[in-house]
Amino acid sequence: MVPMLRADEVDDDSDRADAQIIARKGATAYRRPNNNRSTRQGRIDLQQPLDRTYAARLPILHKPACAETHLAASIIETLTYLGLTNTWMALIPRQIGHSHCVDHGTNAVVKAAHAIRSQDTASQNASLRSYGMAVSGIATILSSNPSSDDALIAISLLAGVEIVLNPGEAAMWSHMRGISAVLELMMRRHGRLSRTASTIAHWHRIGLFYQPVALGRPSPFDQPQWWHMESAGFPGDTSLMKRFRAISHQLFCRLPRLIALVRSLRQPDKPQPKTYASACHLAHQLLQLEDEDAESELLHNVGVRATSDPFDAVVVPASLDLGTPVGFGGLIYYWQTRTILFRLCLLLSTLSSLHTSIHCSLDNPLSLVYATVPESQAGFDSAALEAANSRMARSMMMAWAHHFAQGRCDTWLFCLGMVTLWGALGDMPEYRGMPVSVPQTWVLQKWNSVHREPRKYDGLAMDEAAELLRGGPLKGFLVDAFK
Repeated sequence: MVPMLRADEVDDDSDRADAQIIARKGATAYRRPNNNRSTRQGRIDLQQPLDRTYAARLPILHKPACAETHLAASIIETLTYLGLTNTWMALIPRQIGHSHCVDHGTNAVVKAAHAIRSQDTASQNASLRSYGMAVSGIATILSSNPSSDDALIAISLLAGVEIVLNPGEAAMWSHMRGISAVLELMMRRHGRLSRTASTIAHWHRIGLFYQPVALGRPSPFDQPQWWHMESAGFPGDTSLMKRFRAISHQLFCRLPRLIALVRSLRQPDKPQPKTYASACHLAHQLLQLEDEDAESELLHNVGVRATSDPFDAVVVPASLDLGTPVGFGGLIYYWQTRTILFRLCLLLSTLSSLHTSIHCSLDNPLSLVYATVPESQAGFDSAALEAANSRMARSMMMAWAHHFAQGRCDTWLFCLGMVTLWGALGDMPEYRGMPVSVPQTWVLQKWNSVHREPRKYDGLAMDEAAELLRGGPLKGFLVDAFK
């Protein structure tokens, strides 16, 4: 049996007493958490949006009677401090008490956040002990019931610990393999996902997108049942956000295949008319995944503000306030996936002469390949694609400027956003009347100021990452993260 929280893993006498109760009585000591928590200074409304400073002003909580209730209260405070109340982790409090590995994973997140806040080595060690016990619990579940929600939740929590404790993210990316494997097994065994599992899959869609791209393969989730998978939703969701997320989710599932096809076409060995026809067919299918009405409606209701930071204002005089982080994430994902698609289509257009130059006739079997691809699908409207690429690059710059001013930064979203934006800017002849090197310098400065890895990135590293998303060589820091 996986051990419960031990007395040496908690911080004070009251917590230690709770842990001793659990150690003595086992799982029978667990009770459902009391959702009507109150403070000595009044009731806390957990439905209200909370900012990062809220946790510092939080009144002392009444000490709960059992470890389960205490852990539920602690993770709520931790999510508030980390700014994660609008993520899949909002589902964690209701999961506490059902599984040892989920409880240990939750405690690891709580202690990791406490270690960051207080620079406390003891809390960091406690986090790592809970981390180790969660790993043991995951191994036990995988040997008996590998397609359970508990294993998926626990692995996702450990990915969160890596983000909090480690300055680099290589270890966090390694958990994507586990998340991907459990999700595949769930779908294969049950034909569907639970609401909790689908919400976690939606939240990790960037990691699940990068993994096959970095390996040069189609996504294992490139199947209709994954394209149309719905999540339980996130706090602050609107109908518009759900529409944007549905499109970006399907693009995340299907773009790795197009990227792999384009990489094959970029090899100078010989013409590949059949592969080119397949790539064009897929690209035109993906171009249909858009919602101009929703985009127009949202942009007519967002705030346009003068950029407050002088450095930012030189490049982005006005910023887009997309409201909550949920609103920002919903639209920025949509713009980013569409921008990746536009860049691939523009490259396919330039490759057409290489892969369609073979003479075709009724005597040539290759003519059958061309005959299956309508002429309207063999080419792309390059001018329209360039205009759309430029428009979305400007929109992303305006949205990111406001996002930075608010002190917000989602690690995975940030990674894809900066790489995509760098590549889109590089395709433009100029940006607002200035050389594209100016906004690219802004992007690089923001990347290095917020990204927590010790190394500093340069333009070459960003070029390699942007080219990876356009079917370029399998090299660079994004590929290295999955080795």
